[in-house]
Amino acid sequence: MKVLCFCVTLLCISLSAQVPIATSKQDRQVKHGTADDVCVFSGNGDSARAAIGRDDAALAALQRAITALGVQAQGTSKYALISGTAVEDGASDSSVPFLWEDDLSGSTREFRRELGAGVTKQSLTSNHGSPVRSDREDIGSKPVNGHVAMATQPLHVPLFVLAPLADKKNAALQLAASDDGSVHLRTANCASRGQSFVTTLDWFLDSSSYLPLRVTYRVPSGTDASHYRLGTLEFSDYRAVSGIVTPFSIRARGIDGKARTFRVESVAFGEHGNATDFGRVGGAR
Repeated sequence: MKVLCFCVTLLCISLSAQVPIATSKQDRQVKHGTADDVCVFSGNGDSARAAIGRDDAALAALQRAITALGVQAQGTSKYALISGTAVEDGASDSSVPFLWEDDLSGSTREFRRELGAGVTKQSLTSNHGSPVRSDREDIGSKPVNGHVAMATQPLHVPLFVLAPLADKKNAALQLAASDDGSVHLRTANCASRGQSFVTTLDWFLDSSSYLPLRVTYRVPSGTDASHYRLGTLEFSDYRAVSGIVTPFSIRARGIDGKARTFRVESVAFGEHGNATDFGRVGGAR
């Protein structure tokens, strides 16, 4: 399960761009979804009716953020291919390549996350709705639970995650307290209890530019979406690529306690990707 959590972290950004930053011992412990989550469900079952909060101030903050991120220039761009190198703190001579690929153009969200190179490369792909992971290229891949795919959001392109929330009626939007002067926006998909557990995000926006400074997300266990650890990504070095404002530096601390910086070297946006990029890696096992 340790490897899977690593994948989900980076996964949400790469096999680990979402390597969680644990700010305290408590943050590193497994948490369980509770009624104080952003989506409040009544009744039993995964599809029980949810109370969805979308207050005007939160929606206004969201709209300012997506404007700053280039929503007017996004057009038909639903695909992103991002690559670069990941460097562990204190080990500048041991960088490894990463690749994050996302296609939001179809009915099924597709993604590919890779970390490393050669036979030791780790990968996680959506596999057209049946996600699989591979810990080594030479030993094939094996399936992972669907909630892992739901948790694998393209947080490395904040616009891709935030823009759809403006019109999504089952998306909760709330402003919360912040102790550093940033604008704290909580979001979640309340379509089901399971989705709410893995899609709850805490965005911290710059109070002047409204660009995301960081996002806290959930890294679920491989077997139960309601059991999760918290991770945080810190964004900096924003640059406009095809009009979409994208962070070129993302800092994270993994479940293993190691801090890493993901340095983006190449960004490409388009209308859609190649379906073969998101299939199974190697042979089944």
